[in-house]
Amino acid sequence: MKIAIIAHAKFPIAEPYAGGLEMITHLLVDALVNRGHQVDLYAHHKSRTKANLISIDQFKDDVIENLNCTDYPVFENLQLGHLINYSRVFNQIKSKEYDIVHNHSLNMQALLLGNMLPQQVITSLHTPPLTDLKVANLILKDLHNQYYTSVSNSLCKQWKEFIPSCTTIRNGIDVSRWEYVTQKSSSFVFWYGRICKEKAPHLAIEAALLKNKEIRLAGPIDQEAQEYYDTQIKKYINHPLVTFLGHLNQAELNKELLKSECCLFTSLWDEPYGLVLAETLATGTPLIAFDTGAVNEILNDTVAVIVEKGNVNQLAEALDIVKEINPKICRTYAEEHMSYERMVEDYIELYDHILEISQFLYDAQNSVLRT
Repeated sequence: MKIAIIAHAKFPIAEPYAGGLEMITHLLVDALVNRGHQVDLYAHHKSRTKANLISIDQFKDDVIENLNCTDYPVFENLQLGHLINYSRVFNQIKSKEYDIVHNHSLNMQALLLGNMLPQQVITSLHTPPLTDLKVANLILKDLHNQYYTSVSNSLCKQWKEFIPSCTTIRNGIDVSRWEYVTQKSSSFVFWYGRICKEKAPHLAIEAALLKNKEIRLAGPIDQEAQEYYDTQIKKYINHPLVTFLGHLNQAELNKELLKSECCLFTSLWDEPYGLVLAETLATGTPLIAFDTGAVNEILNDTVAVIVEKGNVNQLAEALDIVKEINPKICRTYAEEHMSYERMVEDYIELYDHILEISQFLYDAQNSVLRT
């Protein structure tokens, strides 16, 4: 197949990844190339890929320079920069003979422009209905001319009122890149992710201290989350049972997970998927997780203890139960349910299905015209 993959223009599709979306896009694109498909990746110019890379983040700079425009923030505020970038991209795509155009950009202009392409278009939804994406879908209303996927059933439900239908294709990770253990010897618990109120690491600390357990935490502190850190986390930093490790890379995270008794997942928002869950299980580390978003459909009681969202007492009590979970089962579960190879096969199956429908409709139309 000849496939166009559209990424966003903000961050490169390359390691070290800015986030989960960049990793998922990278794994999918390179896997498609490895399977013999012809792939063009429309992405940030610093992306690294086995596909043919076509830059999409520099068009606006040329246009603004030619306009001799000094009021640059106006372009950003009105999203004209995105409009310039994606208009150029979709003009290129329209002129090429792609079998499938797969949009991962999370961009309203890409969603709207993709709806007008003659090729078969898929938009993958990785987030809840953000305002600009809701606006785009309300503009399209009953005129949708593309297919939609999301990374979980719970996310599909959130999008239900805005799109005609949705296929769930869950994210996956490269499980082989995570070392694992089949026995746990340490007694400390671990938490990692962005340090912000939505992820609620302070609740993990409270639960651990209720059981007099050592807890280690890792993750970046976004500028907008500094106040949360100062008021909710900083007060624990000198506690003898609490250690904040800062922002760790994958190898460092892997090391901490291997040594930890379990990992706490305390997100208070409806996580579309939660790559932390997959990464943790890949190391043979069991989870204690709040019942939020996709948690209940991704995990089961063989690998995790799921408790009521926001309930610190249940979180603490689960620390006694989680010891019974077998680390080997956690690793096997990750291999069978959370591998990117499974994700890629699901996308290819969807591509084939869409092309079969397209061919059937084309043949049926020609048959009618001949009669």
